[in-house]
Amino acid sequence: MTQDGNEKQDNPNVPVVVSMNRKEQRFYDKLRRQLRDKLNEYRDKLGERTADYLLLLPDLFVLFVRLARDSRVPKETKIVAGITIAYFISPIDLIPDMMFGLGWLDDLVLAVYALKRVLLDVEQEIVLEHWTGDADLLEKVQEIVEKADSLVGSRVVNAIKRTLSKEK
Repeated sequence: MTQDGNEKQDNPNVPVVVSMNRKEQRFYDKLRRQLRDKLNEYRDKLGERTADYLLLLPDLFVLFVRLARDSRVPKETKIVAGITIAYFISPIDLIPDMMFGLGWLDDLVLAVYALKRVLLDVEQEIVLEHWTGDADLLEKVQEIVEKADSLVGSRVVNAIKRTLSKEK
């Protein structure tokens, strides 16, 4: 049986669907609603590309919840996923969420660097299996990594990198 109660065959091509609990679903719905409403207000100030990046946040949250619960994901990687989920939920941020636009950029950059770290230990197919967003995940991750300094500043990016660094 999979974690969502469905029977799983021994076929590695069958996706593992991991559902969220009620609290996680409420957080996801709240974040999506807040982003949608606020982005309409701030899209001109943030720029189209930054606004599009921020719309990835709810789906990144779901991705990390699913990775944290997937039995194929190593324990160390689940810890990275858990830290990322906690950072999303925590009211304490490097840039406060009240500063709309800028406030969620640190969450986004942390999630992208955490995902980069996850991809060192987890097969890309497993990660993509859990991705529900519209955008090409790996392409967006690369774009955001390249623009991270300009999005939140090198000081924040360096703090995030130190937190998630891994020697390979």
